[in-house]
Amino acid sequence: NVASNWKNNVVPAEGEDVTINAACVIPANYIAIAGNVTIGETGSLTIKDGGQLIHTNEGVVATVEKAITPYTGNKDNYYLISSPVYDEETYTEYEVNITYPEDVTNMLANNYDLYGFDYTKDLEWINQKSADNFYLWKGDGYLYANNGQDVTLQFTGVLNPVPEEGFVGFIQGALLKYTEDEYDFANWNLVGNPYPCEVEIFTCNYGSSLTWVSDDFYRINGEEIVASSGVVAPMEGVFVISEGSSNIAVGMQPSSSEGKGRSLNLNLTQNGKLIDAARVRFGEGNGMPKIQLNPNHTKLFFTKENKDFAVVYGEAEGEMPVSFKAENNGTYTLSFSNENVEFSYMHLIDNMTGNDVDLLETPSYSFEAKTTDYASRFKLVFATGNASDDHFAYFSNGSLVINNEGNATMNVYDVTGRLVNTQRIDGSCQVSFNAASGVYMIQLVNGNDTKTQKIVVK
Repeated sequence: NVASNWKNNVVPAEGEDVTINAACVIPANYIAIAGNVTIGETGSLTIKDGGQLIHTNEGVVATVEKAITPYTGNKDNYYLISSPVYDEETYTEYEVNITYPEDVTNMLANNYDLYGFDYTKDLEWINQKSADNFYLWKGDGYLYANNGQDVTLQFTGVLNPVPEEGFVGFIQGALLKYTEDEYDFANWNLVGNPYPCEVEIFTCNYGSSLTWVSDDFYRINGEEIVASSGVVAPMEGVFVISEGSSNIAVGMQPSSSEGKGRSLNLNLTQNGKLIDAARVRFGEGNGMPKIQLNPNHTKLFFTKENKDFAVVYGEAEGEMPVSFKAENNGTYTLSFSNENVEFSYMHLIDNMTGNDVDLLETPSYSFEAKTTDYASRFKLVFATGNASDDHFAYFSNGSLVINNEGNATMNVYDVTGRLVNTQRIDGSCQVSFNAASGVYMIQLVNGNDTKTQKIVVK
């Protein structure tokens, strides 16, 4: 904004205390970072959809906008939303009345859907609809859709300041709902980002000390929900799970560029639209079960012990079956990316066509699928770790020739990730290797030092 909008006619620097004396707007794709914010008698603050504010003090009144595109049929443009403000007069109840701009007030009547979420067996979605207004509880998420025309929701109230760096914020009620019953959507909770800026969201054991559990969650994608991790946008709702414990809470803190885990990410698209996602994590964890609003929708998943997962944990090398089920016949594309982990070997095997794709060279694979195809379509074969620039092994006359200094453990894997040979070696040596033609991964492990190389046996 121009300098005349600000105290002493000076545009404030990042992190400074500010007084707003005019109609101040934070546009889409801008982040305003301040200390204490004061709204003067002639001032006001509006945060456009996609804009963000990071500030430190309570009591800042603002209007935050959320643009909504109407759905077509019963499929597209459902949103998981939440409130970034609370009502000054009903602060203890954490309620907020959402309004519409004047030009769309007359079309409100029955042209929208609003549902809260209840994880009980017989009633999963609770209709919150009102012809005049509705209320959102702080920290809860809601399913919203509009049928008619593009509209803008306006959240007007007191902003919730984001926790300071190093601190964690918790939603209203802290602990997530939990049951030992088994049924669809058991222990899934629909929560919302209550802050006017992006935050990292994660589940943790809530007690005298906080123990991190997971930063995996589900966000909406059209009519379906997609496994995700990382930051949650202002006014966005997400699904998290309290599986296995009644002492799970959702923590939120300012977002950072530092990743919290090592993962291989899989995205499934059709005609350029994201349909589903899945993830292999490396380390220790329980994974995240697969859920879908529409059980017939196209899905990408892992199956372990007769249970479907969107996120699984894997070892540093080996193989991972990947399942796929199409709702419609057509062409689909699997795309791959890695986060905080390097791969020396990563191949996708199409069990139906026999195609073997080197994902380090080509990180996406397009394929034809039918609704009648069997689900166990793919297999990932991988090894983590940086491939050595120096070739330390080669195959010659039925033997592996290894160039090495000191003692090490040599592991040999075939293209399926199966360990076909392991032994201790001392320095450079020649190892008998009577194996079928194909691609193999040679791994040398010496304490914390691991070297990996691919060789081809012809």
